[in-house]
Amino acid sequence: MSTQPNTSASRDCPAATGESTGRPRRKRRGWRIAALVVLVLAVLAGGWYGLGWTLFYSSASAEREAAIKEARARGQPIWFSELEPPRVPPEEDGMPLFIEATKKLRFEIEGFHEALTRADGVAREGDEQGNRRVEERELKVVVEQNREALDMTRQALQKAIFRTPIDFQTRFPMGTQLAHAQSARDVARLFMAEFHLALARGETEEAARIIDDVYILAEVLKDEPTTVSQLLRVRITRYGTDALSLLLGRAELSPSLFNRLDARLASLGDGFRLRSTVLAHQAAIFTQLEHGSLDATLGGNGTDKGSSLFYRPQAMREQAALLRYHSAIADCVDDPGPNAWWRRRELELDAKQSHVTAIPALLVPLTNAVAQAGMNHRQSLVHARLAMRVDRYYRRNGRLPGALTEVLDDQMTELPTCIYSGLPLIMKPQEAAGFIIYGPGVNGVDDGGGKKPDIQEGPAAFRVIYKPASKAREDKDE
Repeated sequence: MSTQPNTSASRDCPAATGESTGRPRRKRRGWRIAALVVLVLAVLAGGWYGLGWTLFYSSASAEREAAIKEARARGQPIWFSELEPPRVPPEEDGMPLFIEATKKLRFEIEGFHEALTRADGVAREGDEQGNRRVEERELKVVVEQNREALDMTRQALQKAIFRTPIDFQTRFPMGTQLAHAQSARDVARLFMAEFHLALARGETEEAARIIDDVYILAEVLKDEPTTVSQLLRVRITRYGTDALSLLLGRAELSPSLFNRLDARLASLGDGFRLRSTVLAHQAAIFTQLEHGSLDATLGGNGTDKGSSLFYRPQAMREQAALLRYHSAIADCVDDPGPNAWWRRRELELDAKQSHVTAIPALLVPLTNAVAQAGMNHRQSLVHARLAMRVDRYYRRNGRLPGALTEVLDDQMTELPTCIYSGLPLIMKPQEAAGFIIYGPGVNGVDDGGGKKPDIQEGPAAFRVIYKPASKAREDKDE
């Protein structure tokens, strides 16, 4: 019996014809082609991205270097470390003793700051005698608890130099702690408590001396490079100016006290400028951007994200924009008149409209707010000096002057003008016995209309309200 090959079986069996491996091979070949295409596309995309990043990096670097070169040509600091002041002999530096004094501060009575605020309100508006006695007792206890700290502070204030205890070599200056500056405000509040106690006792000489101490305390922060410290300096000075307005309403200043406080106010006004502070703020942020991310810079925390290649081009662009805007603001931050005010405003609007960088849009408005506070501060000091002369005229003549030119003297030979508009200052009598002095503001118009300045004119206004004679005698009898 012969056997024939089963051709039908061989046709039906893929293994017999080799078809069992054909399709998987084609599939594998297809996947390889797809992977190769993806790889090629990835290489092309990476190449285009790398080329784009390289161009972005080169452009940002050139922009940054041009801004640095321009700032250097203007004599501006670039790095925070460049702000470090020269060393002084320890015996000439009052800061160590001041810091030691602040470590002894004690506020064990809850609500001291509220009691001080109420005491100020009582002194201005009048209140029940019993309420005033309660405030005075609370203030007296806190002052006595801090007598050692106050005495040490006054000893430190006799020094002419106060070197800030800031680490200028830090890579993250936005996180710098300013405990000493905050403590200066606490000391100023204690001085104000002393002032209210002296005022209640009718001790004019002592009250005036304390006001002068407040002014000297504010100048401890004069050389501080941070905007926060300068704002605290303004606030502490305002404590003294508010106290002066109360004192003028209670008693006449002796010629020696008048001259002492007038000279101090003139010195404070002449010595207050913010250009160096704006440039110091610029150097601090520039340094922070060099080593920290944008979020870390704005938040004041230190990270090393700024040194990464991915973040670097944007950081350099932010640095360049920072130098441009802050340099422009520094040039006009201390200039009086409406043109400088509008120039700062234009810079702020331009920064907000930028779609390329974030730092200027956030920081220029803050810097302008500091500039506004500085202008109000300088104007209020001028108002205080003029108010002292109006008060002297009133006490000598029994009436307010018909024109401010009647109060001029050898120390103030010309009437000062509004720092915003350059126009004459405004004096108006108050419904109660007293007066108010203010400037017409940026628009040059007395928008108050009546006896109150408007919201633009009010922050720097100086008001004196004379206490009725019967009330003054009542206080003295106590």
